[in-house]
Amino acid sequence: MPPKTSHELAIEALEAEEDREYEEDVKQNQQEDDAKGVRIRWDGQFEERLHTIMIALRQIPERCLSTLNTTETQVACWIYSINDNYYPKEFKRCQQQSSLKKYFRTWRQLNSYLFRGSYTNCTMMHFVRVLRIDETTYFWKGPCVFTSILARLVWMSRLLFLEFALLEKAYYGLCSTDSPEVSRADFPNPLGRLHHIQKKYVRQDSPYTLDTIFKLLFKGNELHMREGGKNKVMCQTTEEVDNTLVLETLKKKMTLMIKDFHQMRVDVVLATEHMVKQLMYSLKPDVNLDQIHDNLANWNVRYSFLTDEQNKL
Repeated sequence: MPPKTSHELAIEALEAEEDREYEEDVKQNQQEDDAKGVRIRWDGQFEERLHTIMIALRQIPERCLSTLNTTETQVACWIYSINDNYYPKEFKRCQQQSSLKKYFRTWRQLNSYLFRGSYTNCTMMHFVRVLRIDETTYFWKGPCVFTSILARLVWMSRLLFLEFALLEKAYYGLCSTDSPEVSRADFPNPLGRLHHIQKKYVRQDSPYTLDTIFKLLFKGNELHMREGGKNKVMCQTTEEVDNTLVLETLKKKMTLMIKDFHQMRVDVVLATEHMVKQLMYSLKPDVNLDQIHDNLANWNVRYSFLTDEQNKL
């Protein structure tokens, strides 16, 4: 039996995690409904059918990743573009498996939301608005959190549209004007095929939902840059040293000891004294500073303790 690829292992881990989450959701919803004495929002038969559909959809990410892994660099750069200009950065799979799990989980949530709801407006935008609500505070999530959710949807959209445009293997039994029963090897002009799909769906100013998500993502990134990243300050005790201060940002983590702050205070005082000596050309005035008086109650504009007669300066 041939060894499994990295994305096959990631899919298996994702499937196992999905089964655990489904069982926990069933138990939690039943407990909440029993506690309230109602059985209105939870339909066990429907949820079982939905779970079966979600299992069937597991094959799609696996095929999409296989297509992405065999896509030429030039094509992968064009799928990253949001306009008519060539983008030099290649669209490729996530470096970390944990990120891949988050992306697939968000995509599964969208599909579940689609099957559960019946909305007159765009389901995807309704889903995006719901995800923006913090489940703990019931207030809007910050830009640093919400933009990561939008980025997952954009990444999954690009992955799916790449599979839709230049699939590695043909889907038989599913065909339309934009999706015939052929693979990318059968297209006489694969790049022209990609441009046709990209111009219609995967770009700014298109009449579809992804254009709105692009605008929300750009606006969120602008707010994120203006307000700064999410920083976390934590004081902890370790076996090596007590009173350790941990400063953690999105890009860097620093560990400082409290005793370092005391030494920094001493260093600042010494450095200031040295700077003052340099400014005074090492001259030390013959003045007893303990006898200097400053009248803080005197609000006259021209008053200064240097000209006060009591100081005799």
